[in-house]
Amino acid sequence: MFRAALRSVLAHKLRLGLTIVTVTLGIAFVTGTNIFTDSLRSSFDALVEQPRADVLVTPRTELDAADENPTAIGEGLLTLPTQLVEQLASLPEADDAYGQVQAQAAYVLGADDKPLGPQGPPARVVSWLDAPDITPLRIAQGRAPQGPEEIALLSSTAELAGVGIGDSVRITTPLAGVRTATVTGIATRTLSGGLGGTLVILDLPTAQAWFTGSGTVTQISVQAAPGVSAEDLAVAVTASSPSLTSVRTATQQQDQVTERIEEGFSFLNTFLLAFGLIALFVSTFLIFNTFSMLIAQRTRELALVRAIGATRWQVFGSVLAEAAVVGALAGALGIAAGVGVAQGLRRIIEAIGGSLPSSDLVVEPSTFLIAAGVGIGVTMIAAGIPAWRASVIPPVAAMREDARLPSRSLRGLTIGGLLLVVAAVPCALMGVANSEQDGTIAATWVGLSALAGILGVVCLTPAVAGPLLGLMARPFTRRPVTNLALENARRNPRRTSATSSALAIGLALMTAVTVIGLSARASVTEVVDQTIGADFVVLGQGFRPFEPEVFEALRDAPGTSVVTYLRNIPIEVGDERFPMTGVLTEDVREVVDVVVTSGSLDDLGLGMALVDDQTATQLGLKTGDQLDATFVNGPGQVRIVGTFEPVGFLQGFLVSMPTLASIGALERDTGVYIKAAPGENLDTLRAELSTRLQAFPAVRLQDQADIKRDINQQFDLLFGFIFGLLALSILVAFLGIVNTLSLSVYERIREIGLLRAVGMVRRQVRQMVAREALAIALIGSVVGIALGLGYGALFQKVLEPQGITVLAVPYGPLILFLVLGVLGGLAASIWPAIRAARLRILSAIATE
Repeated sequence: MFRAALRSVLAHKLRLGLTIVTVTLGIAFVTGTNIFTDSLRSSFDALVEQPRADVLVTPRTELDAADENPTAIGEGLLTLPTQLVEQLASLPEADDAYGQVQAQAAYVLGADDKPLGPQGPPARVVSWLDAPDITPLRIAQGRAPQGPEEIALLSSTAELAGVGIGDSVRITTPLAGVRTATVTGIATRTLSGGLGGTLVILDLPTAQAWFTGSGTVTQISVQAAPGVSAEDLAVAVTASSPSLTSVRTATQQQDQVTERIEEGFSFLNTFLLAFGLIALFVSTFLIFNTFSMLIAQRTRELALVRAIGATRWQVFGSVLAEAAVVGALAGALGIAAGVGVAQGLRRIIEAIGGSLPSSDLVVEPSTFLIAAGVGIGVTMIAAGIPAWRASVIPPVAAMREDARLPSRSLRGLTIGGLLLVVAAVPCALMGVANSEQDGTIAATWVGLSALAGILGVVCLTPAVAGPLLGLMARPFTRRPVTNLALENARRNPRRTSATSSALAIGLALMTAVTVIGLSARASVTEVVDQTIGADFVVLGQGFRPFEPEVFEALRDAPGTSVVTYLRNIPIEVGDERFPMTGVLTEDVREVVDVVVTSGSLDDLGLGMALVDDQTATQLGLKTGDQLDATFVNGPGQVRIVGTFEPVGFLQGFLVSMPTLASIGALERDTGVYIKAAPGENLDTLRAELSTRLQAFPAVRLQDQADIKRDINQQFDLLFGFIFGLLALSILVAFLGIVNTLSLSVYERIREIGLLRAVGMVRRQVRQMVAREALAIALIGSVVGIALGLGYGALFQKVLEPQGITVLAVPYGPLILFLVLGVLGGLAASIWPAIRAARLRILSAIATE
């Protein structure tokens, strides 16, 4: 039976090829995701294993957890005295100690005096340390920098800047401003690639002068004396260090890096795998459809096998064997296609501003197992029901010339679909009900509702497709070709619905993403229009905090009526962090629309705060309560004197600047807001402000239109990335239409021959097949767009507490999706239509 199954597969090369391509596309994304993440993991292994000091000492605040970056509070730098370096080096357990400065906001300027690179990744600086055993950096060309006139650059940074040894570059730093230095060295690191952003290398005195101040460092690396373990050294270092320091051994540092990488990989892998499973889910519909048609066409062949002695289980097994062969071939091709997908994912991520380590693609043995398991497993599961149907038909009945597989009632499928649709409703209601309390739980409920709703609609489509196609055929009763096409599609509602459902799923997801994306854009526009009353806003590169000298440079600019600034820091309440924003209460209401629901901004005295309504509900706070929290300088309290509506960047807690200073906030501004004087020409004022900001190239002067454009560009990149991933499921769906029509033409060879014999010309045959494809694509497009619109609106409702407050219905994109669905269906019909039109009349009629 296995040999018979193998011969059957090889005897029908066309259907074999179409089925394999369908499965391959579904597998390609799953294997591509696996190859991509395995390759990244291999690259990042070097980061985990790079040279490290036996013990690393870093400063921290009361707000820091022991395993967090202690220099990240408010984007400011925490430091240790250089005397501690000497003190630790003199410990009996220590062999030596080295002080280093590592910081951010060292922006390399391009020819246009703008910081190089995308806004997201950091602009880092590190002081050179000539200790290969504990640093990953190596000078590959030239030499290390010496003095304030020299710098070295990481190779990827030098390439981005287009400079080499001996060239001059301009950089800007918080303390030193804009400086020009000569490149004396090009550095590499044990981990390939740039890891995003830029990296500047200075000597220690220069790094101190430009970032931390003389006599301070940001970290101390301590090497153990011979025979002393890192753990014993850590105990001695801890005893000799100030209380607000973090002491970690090399193993603890590696574990921390590994944990962070695994967390990032887990999210990325899950995110990408979800899209692969969507494509695989769509493929499953098409595989099921394909095998159903193949079994129907081979009814007499399988009956003859039964008649000569094969059992039901042998017939069942032979069909599954065919599926296994197809799945195995598709799995092998899926690995090859997965390599291309992995390369494509890398290019897409780099195109939207991400930076990844450069490395060769890695294909682990597990990838082969996944490809084989998914390919064979999915194909055999999808072929299982058609295989069983083939095995239960009586041999005598099956050998009749007009034998057909018995049509099954749609009652069970319809009842199941109705139950799923009904179940989707309470899930959706639970999602909306939980949106205010827990966004994750709410999104989970909505996701379950979407899964149940989509599956329910898919189950209901066969029952609806027949009447719908009949309704569509009524206007065309006098157009025989169109009527025949619609009747062909109506003849087998299961097959038609399975094909159209594949397209519907892809378009539903794309429509939902479009609704959410445009709603997010509309919400940003509304927040900026309604919240920001300033004519101009100054923001840091990548929305990072910046030095207070920027405000000082603008505060007395002619033509302004109000110039003020905001500062933002995190605070910890229980186990969660919340933002706390400091404002100048007398000025902030002029440039930001703060909707106070109880109390007043005038009540913000020392030690008092306003809390947003959502945070108040979450923490059970009300006016008059004392809030116990952990601040940068340790535990403390603020008294709640009112509440406000959260909007945009104004969330969490609002306090006065004196209160923010009292809890240890660093002097780093998150934004400067400028309002023009009445009657002032905004172009003239912008020119004046730009002139005053020339000394601060790391900040950007923007009006409201600029802010909206920058934020929306980020949305466009994100949703464009998602669209690119979803396009695979649409491609699979269109391929399914090609597959279905091709097998349908094969199934109706004699029928087409008879139509040709009674006068139908080739052009009419092509039109009949094309219009059948059009009907299938139209049903799938309409159902998919309707589903996506409904669930897009539901997700927007659930995300309303997170800031997506405006529902935007994308009429233009919806029309475009409908047109693309229809045109895609027509394009998919080209080859089957040509093939049908080329059938020889006598040969077709004589087909057995």
